[in-house]
Amino acid sequence: GSGDIEGMRFFLKNNKLPIEAGIIVEGGTLGRLSYTSLGMSRGVIDCKIPHGYDFSRFGASGAIAILNRVITKMLALRTPREPATQLILGSLHGGTSFNTIAKTGTLRYELRSEQAGLVGELTREIESILGETRSSTGVELTLQEVARRHNGGLDYKHPLLKACRDIMKSLEVKPIVAPSTGELAALIEQDIPGVTLGLTRGQNRHMFDEQVEIEPIFTGLAQLIAVLRALDGGICHEEA
Repeated sequence: GSGDIEGMRFFLKNNKLPIEAGIIVEGGTLGRLSYTSLGMSRGVIDCKIPHGYDFSRFGASGAIAILNRVITKMLALRTPREPATQLILGSLHGGTSFNTIAKTGTLRYELRSEQAGLVGELTREIESILGETRSSTGVELTLQEVARRHNGGLDYKHPLLKACRDIMKSLEVKPIVAPSTGELAALIEQDIPGVTLGLTRGQNRHMFDEQVEIEPIFTGLAQLIAVLRALDGGICHEEA
């Protein structure tokens, strides 16, 4: 659930057969064409109030309030629009009931950036925020990085990308070009040409009431088969 794609990485590192290219297939969105990977880090911050904590001290508060301080400082970090950089606060959990001070809390977040090295810099700044908060509050704050991606990918003129664009044009599918933070990164790490393609359209992605449209799947499958045939035809051996 953390998205570290450990199984795929293990397979690619230990596979003995030659791999010319890879296609990452996702349900949505039809037209998606990802061929680069963003730098990305997913982290889990745990806050724990130690036994015997003195709530009478100045500024003392529960785990949720302390994590709120951390969030405020994280949102103040430099996240430039160019190159695109984003901090996503994914979830915050803590406490047990209305009338009980929260003794534990957990914050899950994701950092992503087009700029190489910036995710690492921001992660170190978050660690400094935790150190400062830990010192001023006397609580336990830990950070665990559960997934990491590095920047990289194909050149726009790569034959595989040209084939994908030509196939989409023939199927009257408009390409939606966007970098990936998913499994494509595992191919990039091993210098394997790869793309991520979507098969259909849908609504409420990643929600409990997620839905997909059936009719566009036929176009999506035709696209996938055409790209596979292009790979079998040696498209990756052509010069850019």
